Amino acid sequence: MGTNYQLKQKGSDFIKGIVERFIGDIVVVEINGKTRELSKSLFPPEIEIGNVVEIVGNKIIVLKEETEKTS
Repeated sequence: MGTNYQLKQKGSDFIKGIVERFIGDIVVVEINGKTRELSKSLFPPEIEIGNVVEIVGNKIIVLKEETEKTS
C-alpha cells in the first residue's frame, strides 16, 4: 500500500494525481506512479474515484475538465 503523503512539495507549485479508491476515511491517490494515502477531510465533499486532483499547498482541487477527458 502507499505511504502517507505530507502536503508539502519541493520545487513545484502543484502536484496532480488521480483518486484510485477509498479506504474508510482515507483517499488513495496515484501521484507520479506511486500511491499516497490522504485524509478524506482534505478533499472537497464531491470527491469520487477517478477524479483528477491538483494539490496546491494544503488545498486539493478536483479538476473536472481533466477528469471528464480521462473517463
